[in-house]
Amino acid sequence: MVHEHTDARMKMFEIVRFDSKITSVTSVRNAMYRMSARHGLICRLDGDEIVVESHAQLDEAEILTLTRHVNDYQLREIIKQETASVRDAVLAAALIRITETQIYQ
Repeated sequence: MVHEHTDARMKMFEIVRFDSKITSVTSVRNAMYRMSARHGLICRLDGDEIVVESHAQLDEAEILTLTRHVNDYQLREIIKQETASVRDAVLAAALIRITETQIYQ
């Protein structure tokens, strides 16, 4: 559903809404940036929802692309959080080996 939002500066079209309880603003912003070569997108919070707006209406394929990008970035965030302890352990082990190598040379 497309809603028209009139700003004092220009007309905006509501493109899609995401539940901020399950989707991060960072994921939405990363997805919007990924599409920025073709579209002027902005986001705003409306209660518990992240609202994406555009200066022009997007077709269904473009909305699906935006949604796919948001899901991609959200999954990346989840993986990063879930693997943080393993990543930290690997980095710590690597730093210990580097330090030991420098000490014993």
